[in-house]
Amino acid sequence: MAGRKRKLTDKLKAHILSLIADGLTIRELFSRDDVPISWQSFRTYLINDDNLMSSYIKSKELAIDLKLSELEDKRKELRTKNRKWICRS
Repeated sequence: MAGRKRKLTDKLKAHILSLIADGLTIRELFSRDDVPISWQSFRTYLINDDNLMSSYIKSKELAIDLKLSELEDKRKELRTKNRKWICRS
């Protein structure tokens, strides 16, 4: 997006990494009003900063763990519903 602030402050970096860890997609994240930087600018920072890249990878791993946990919860819920349905039949 043209006209968006491109400076990545420590506060903004922490905010972005937290949202990534919470499972937001890149598209969701960088379309938010509280993230005043584009994906293209953030990606450039990632490429040029090994520490940021490491933090980004850790945040993505946390997001994956969260998603897997949600899927496991859903699987258990469906299994329970299936058992109740089978018992009624």
